Amino acid sequence: MMSITMAFRNLFRHKLKSILTILAITISVSLYIFMDAWILGMNLESRRNIVNFEMGAAKLQSKAYFEDKDDLPMYEKFNEWESYARALDEAGFESAPRFVFPGAIFSKNMSTGMQFIGCDPARDTALLRYADYIEMGRFISDNNFEIVMGANTAEKLQTGIPQRPKPADLDELITSLSIENEAAFIKSFYESAGAEQLKLKPNIARADYDRYWNILSEAGRMDLMISTVIDTKNESDERDRDGKIKINHSY
Repeated sequence: MMSITMAFRNLFRHKLKSILTILAITISVSLYIFMDAWILGMNLESRRNIVNFEMGAAKLQSKAYFEDKDDLPMYEKFNEWESYARALDEAGFESAPRFVFPGAIFSKNMSTGMQFIGCDPARDTALLRYADYIEMGRFISDNNFEIVMGANTAEKLQTGIPQRPKPADLDELITSLSIENEAAFIKSFYESAGAEQLKLKPNIARADYDRYWNILSEAGRMDLMISTVIDTKNESDERDRDGKIKINHSY
């Protein structure tokens, strides 16, 4: 009891020193707690994003594919995925097949290299959450040649609904697509964002977005073409000096 009393007397005897010490400890501990919680939050959110948008809780690959996975070998196909899917379905798990390949995509005005993912729409939407976060248009439907891409890629390819066009570019778009009869409707989507810059207005009705999208789609702005190289492999093909099977490339 005596030591506690002496401790408090020392604290009050050197008030300024005590206040500065307490303040320093409080700030440092608070910053430590904040940084620890922030890093933990980022780590947890990164894991959630991988599970919800990238690969689910686990990814199955054939051994041959995994050994060359960085090259995205098309010739190492996972032909037996259906049996694994049936087993997972019976166990109560969702699963979805995916085919990843590199290539180039072309719009009317631009092109760029991309990594593509072919998928089963029904299984993909049951497993992952892409479809819940599509801002414009809709998720791909079964048995149709359709694609979903990010907003930045769409802007680069000059496809989709323009996000931040210049007035001159918007007028050129309307003229080039021959949709002058919808010019007033299209321009009503935008507001000024500074000198010679427009941006989409907030809180536009979904029905209006869909109408705008359909107008551009029918005019051909959404038309795209994908180019890739398909690798095939036959066990009877000639082998190179290292004993590896030579790959045939076709377009």
